[in-house]
Amino acid sequence: SVQYDKASTSTDPTKLGNNQFYYFSSYLGGAETGAPLRSYNLCPTDYALGLYEKGDKRWDATFMTEILEGPETTNGVTKTILYYPYYRSSNPASLKVRHFYEPKWFTPADRTAWETANASRKAATFVYHPWGEYSAAHTLIKNLDCYTIPVKKFDDPDPTTPSSTGPVSTRDIIVSRLGETYLIAAEAYLKAGQPGTGLARLNEVRKRAGVANATIGQFTIDYILDERGRELLGEYKRWFDLKRTGTLVDRASAYNYKIKASNFVGVGGKLKILRPIPQSVLDLNQNKDFPQNPGY
Repeated sequence: SVQYDKASTSTDPTKLGNNQFYYFSSYLGGAETGAPLRSYNLCPTDYALGLYEKGDKRWDATFMTEILEGPETTNGVTKTILYYPYYRSSNPASLKVRHFYEPKWFTPADRTAWETANASRKAATFVYHPWGEYSAAHTLIKNLDCYTIPVKKFDDPDPTTPSSTGPVSTRDIIVSRLGETYLIAAEAYLKAGQPGTGLARLNEVRKRAGVANATIGQFTIDYILDERGRELLGEYKRWFDLKRTGTLVDRASAYNYKIKASNFVGVGGKLKILRPIPQSVLDLNQNKDFPQNPGY
């Protein structure tokens, strides 16, 4: 990992550090809310959100399914703030809920049960977000920038800078971790013709997540990609995964509402699978006939 702390970022605390948390959540208001500064540039799709099943611990570990509000005192002044009370309160269950994001597996009876059990916890401006109404497609089409479910897996409960002044934290940047290593091994064994061994590696990840083992009949490259989606959401792996497995065009056009297969067709009908080489880089190359990547 790339490691940070307050000492290492102190020379420029508004710029140095990890800004990964900044991109994957909704805008919850300005400085008056005490909520973290977020850009909502990288919002999860319906498909990504729908990859999780009931009982998968990664759902609650990845997403802030309840946005809480609570009192915080600074310089003798107490005000109600959003989001951070989840981390800072000794009893989060006693706090008011401003937003609740319903998971895919909720039935009407589940919603009724949740609302009944949490009736006293609802904030004055409480919003219940039904399944299907907080993904990128819904919130961006409806221009509801604050309704995207926040990704919390990159949160720093004690950010380096105030929430309203900079997208910086002291959370480490994870370069590699054991969960991904198991999934890399699973894919390698599948491609090497040893699916049984590969399946065992993948199921180690699922076991930790608290869900049932996958079966040999399910164990395909598509299943591995879905498991990587559940495990590695927001960790900047997806484009590379789809490109290297030859599924970029099909999956991106099928599951991202802003992308069509025709978007990949470039110059001469070639697919734009690679990124373009900047012209300034080509101009510096001593080999002046060095080719541009296909499609550009």
